[in-house]
Parts: sequence; C-alpha cells; structure tokens
Amino acid sequence: MDTDVLIRLRADDPLIGAKARDLLAARFQAGQLAVSAASFNEVSRLVERGVVELDVPVLDWCRRCLEGGIRLLPLSVEIAVAAPQLKQDGFHGDPFDQLIAATAITRGCELATTDKSIIAWAEQSGKLAVLKARE
Repeated sequence: MDTDVLIRLRADDPLIGAKARDLLAARFQAGQLAVSAASFNEVSRLVERGVVELDVPVLDWCRRCLEGGIRLLPLSVEIAVAAPQLKQDGFHGDPFDQLIAATAITRGCELATTDKSIIAWAEQSGKLAVLKARE
C-alpha cells in the first residue's frame, strides 16, 4: 500500500472505502499486506513538516505498523534504479511515489492507493496493478 493508505488505514479514516478495507483486511490476515520502506521515510518527513500528526513518535508508529503484521518491503538496487525511470513512461515526479510504485512493480504486487494520478497512470500504462482504496 502507499503512504497515504498506510496512514489512513492506521487512523481508521473513512476515506478508505468499504470494499478496499475488506480486501486489505483479507490480505492482512493472509500475511500479504506490505509497505515499501520508502513510505516510512515519507511519513517521517510529513510529520517533520507538520502535514501529519501521530499520537506517538514516528519511530514508534513505524514499529507498531510492523509489529502489527504489516510486512516491510525493503528498497533494492533494482527499485532504486527503476523508480526515476517511471517518469519516462509518464509517471509523475514525486520521488516517494516513484519508489513506492517501483517497489510494487518490481515485486509483482498490487498497490493500494487513493492517488488519482497513480491510478490513471496504472490504467493507461498497464504496468502497475492498483487497488483503488477509496472504493
């Protein structure tokens, strides 16, 4: 899942739709709910800028995600190299989204996202499977 979905899911935000919530819960139960390491860096930066507020320090929040059963997908050389190359295919310029999408593509995972530009790019390019998290 992308950073926005991770944050919203942990906060029980109603923006995550019922269908997506059910699918994510099923994947969690199967041990298949995962997040890119880039998302934790992005969460830290969002907290630092005051965009996101957490009820505990960032590191504790991240550890709770992992202790709660969300799997961590580490960055690899392949992901680091593939991420900026997505822009050549029309993907937008956000480096975190590039890393997260490249992680999903490289690992053969479906990406849960609320980001309309990622969804549009995935549908247009056919290179990324997405779960529309607002549904």
